[in-house]
Amino acid sequence: MDKKENTDESQPVKSKRGRKRLSEQVSGQYNQSAAKSPSKLSLKQQPYGEVVSYSVLDKSTESTLAFLTRDDTMKRILNDLKGVAKTNYKVLIHGLPGCGKTLMARMIHFLSERADGVFAEFDTKAIAPADMESFLFGQAASAGSEKKTGLLSEANNGTLFVKDFLNMPGWLLEKLVIAIDNHKYLPVGGVEPENLNIRLITSVSKDIKSVANSDNVTEDLLYRLSDFFLPAPPLKDRAADIKILFDHFLANTCAGLKIDVPIVSNEAYRVLDTHNWPGNIAEVKSIAKNAVLKAAPDMITIEHIMFLKQPYSLPQDGPLRLKDVISGVVATYETNIIRELLERFKGNKSKVSRYLAIDYKTLLNKIKEHNI
Repeated sequence: MDKKENTDESQPVKSKRGRKRLSEQVSGQYNQSAAKSPSKLSLKQQPYGEVVSYSVLDKSTESTLAFLTRDDTMKRILNDLKGVAKTNYKVLIHGLPGCGKTLMARMIHFLSERADGVFAEFDTKAIAPADMESFLFGQAASAGSEKKTGLLSEANNGTLFVKDFLNMPGWLLEKLVIAIDNHKYLPVGGVEPENLNIRLITSVSKDIKSVANSDNVTEDLLYRLSDFFLPAPPLKDRAADIKILFDHFLANTCAGLKIDVPIVSNEAYRVLDTHNWPGNIAEVKSIAKNAVLKAAPDMITIEHIMFLKQPYSLPQDGPLRLKDVISGVVATYETNIIRELLERFKGNKSKVSRYLAIDYKTLLNKIKEHNI
């Protein structure tokens, strides 16, 4: 979520160094099945647990950074975030685009002893590889040019956040890690080293197990680049959070527009719950903003929930009954969900019905109805 608007159990194989291999270290660390079971209240009363807001003051803007969740796995991840924030560990946050990696990085900084220092973002997609070295390390004065200050100098005594570090050349990543570990660096063309005291946070928008031994990053460099791996799970694995995130962005949007928060229909919430959210939290925010303007001042219904890829197509000529569109959308989502769960639970319909909190007969009727 962005900054709140105005607001197997077998023994692991060891590497030669005696540490777990990367894939073994990360895999299962936040196993969803390890989460505590919800209380034995009805699913309608307490489907996932208490909603928790993890928040911290962003001293650079005097606004609040907040991460809302009721997902048990996400709560453990955020507790780890708070724990690692108190250290000077280098942290690597990994997850798909739109999962809140930048927010998590900012929260680490402002929960740390460096909170009064600079939080500097280095967006590797915005700088050409040929310009990255001087952008980071600065450039010493020469006969033809003045001294240029780099991002390391600006972020000294603070935090440097490198977004999507795989876009950097491997040799430059190596140079950056050495500089941070040695607390000294040389500007490009310089002869006198400068002192450096920086906390490094990096992010990558892909599965961490596929990063090691890629074209520009060896597993050894990856371990030196990060002392702690922190996942940012995709929203499809955080079904408990969809409604609270939508409501949160809805309220923030309406506050900014100085209008009342509209009611959201049950059908609209149902479509939100069954969407797979490829754009993750960023997509929820966009959908909420669009829905407010399309619906205001009336109730938000299914017709106001506009995904980039709609689960239906409109005929060239009418007439078309909106009721038929809504029924088709719901049927499409029900079919996709049941098929995915049948695959996940290897055809065990009893497990699927319990997961969906519906009785077994209802599930069988839906399987027959949708020809699954």
